[in-house]
Amino acid sequence: MLLWQEYKATTPAGYSYSQFCYWHRQFVSSLEISMRQTHKAGEKCFVDYAGLTVPIVDAKGRVQFIFRLFKYSQEYYLQLPKNLIPHAINCLQKYAALFKIKLEEIQNPGFIALIKQKNSGSNSDYFLQNIIHGIPVVYPETIGLFTPHQINLQSIENAVSFTKGCYTGQEIIARMQYLGKLKQQMYRVYFNSEKKFMAGTKFYNSLRENIGELVDCAPDKNKQQWQALAVLQNSAIDQIIYINNSKEPILQILALSY
Repeated sequence: MLLWQEYKATTPAGYSYSQFCYWHRQFVSSLEISMRQTHKAGEKCFVDYAGLTVPIVDAKGRVQFIFRLFKYSQEYYLQLPKNLIPHAINCLQKYAALFKIKLEEIQNPGFIALIKQKNSGSNSDYFLQNIIHGIPVVYPETIGLFTPHQINLQSIENAVSFTKGCYTGQEIIARMQYLGKLKQQMYRVYFNSEKKFMAGTKFYNSLRENIGELVDCAPDKNKQQWQALAVLQNSAIDQIIYINNSKEPILQILALSY
């Protein structure tokens, strides 16, 4: 209606609304829905970024893996931990067959360097920034361990959709969003340790009750200071929390950016 009103404002004697809609539909149907650009080598580079993360969940609403999606030239690239690639391909293969696309591992993904700023630092800095901004990662040890809500994906822009049509695990995810009460969620934490703990490492309270699991961790100022993302019971965050059923280290809760 607005487009027709603008048209009539400039062309008072033009088509009526119904005729305008008819000819506009004819025009739209003649347009190409895709665009192909040809670039000379070394001339320029285009990268389309599809948001922070995209989770793949199973029928029980459990996250199988998380990836970042990029479009470079005419192809799409998924960024995720290397040791998850076989599992990711296996999960996506049924959709690849349906849409007649090819999935393959890229041995030297140089395109990922495009998202790094100059002098951005080491890989540990990259993982630390993910932790500071509350962006989770799924590793082989945590496949199917968390729901999207437990790792705060509902708080990350475009990470999970509550309006899209049917997809695997949607009913469970939507029920938690609109009717459920979240008992566990992801926190950013800090601890001192001489060693790195693996994803999936359990957390305990002073009664040695299991109250959560480690999502990811990265060294902070030095190798004995760590920041991490951890899924913890909401009722336990005011308690003393230990890692891996030992008396040390003790977690300190930090603020997330969302």
